Amino acid sequence: MRITVFGLLAILLVACSDGAPRALGTLERDRLTLIAPVTSEITAINVSEGQHVKAGEVLMLLDSTAAKARVEQSQAELAQAKARLEELITGAR
Repeated sequence: MRITVFGLLAILLVACSDGAPRALGTLERDRLTLIAPVTSEITAINVSEGQHVKAGEVLMLLDSTAAKARVEQSQAELAQAKARLEELITGAR
């Protein structure tokens, strides 16, 4: 008898609800801060704040002038090292 009364009471309470989902308590979210691996000027921003993005999607573009200069400098240092190695292998004359 007692189970039947509680069952009917539960059915009446559910039937009286408006059906809209509700969340009780505290809703929390995580905020991510992305830091650029290098300091350079931003040339283009492809997304706006709050926009959903997919994994691998380009969010912004950085000025590549400084990076290209570092690559060229590294290539020049590599060429010098190869020349020095060749000189050590074959001798000065």
